[in-house]
Amino acid sequence: MFIKNFCRGIALGLILLALTLPTVNFKLQNPSENAALAAAGVSVANTITAEVKLEEDQRVETLRAYLESKNSPLADLAETFVEVADAYELDYRFLPAITGIESSFGKIQLDASYNPFGWGGGYIYFESFEEAIRTVGFELYERCVKVGSNTPAEIGPSYCPPNYLRWISAVDKFMAEI
Repeated sequence: MFIKNFCRGIALGLILLALTLPTVNFKLQNPSENAALAAAGVSVANTITAEVKLEEDQRVETLRAYLESKNSPLADLAETFVEVADAYELDYRFLPAITGIESSFGKIQLDASYNPFGWGGGYIYFESFEEAIRTVGFELYERCVKVGSNTPAEIGPSYCPPNYLRWISAVDKFMAEI
């Protein structure tokens, strides 16, 4: 009984591990593999093996390359975009996509505003692009994500009320490109 419960515990542990890793493949050993174990005196009933493969997170590199392709001054902040997205439960492509429609990825904005998001009609000034990313990410979390809205279609009507259908379409397009 102890062995059976122990094996179940291991299986549960592997399943929980699978929920925290990017790629985990499980397979039950087949009878031909079991024969060798049985010949060696190893019990093969309910034997489970796990094949674990960790994949490197490519989001920062993917985003940086995309922003560089747009000649964006935000390219060096790709890591900040991903960090903020993870902290505030946003798709890592969402904030950069907003900058695409609002400021041509940070290239067109009021002088020294560091506001690539068009936040406050574009009239809010930040000390840096990093501050803007962190502030807008936090505000979207507080105003939208906490109440269950985190997609362009759900956020668009309040983010860009006069022209939200075009805004949603553009943000979706940029997210798909990234």
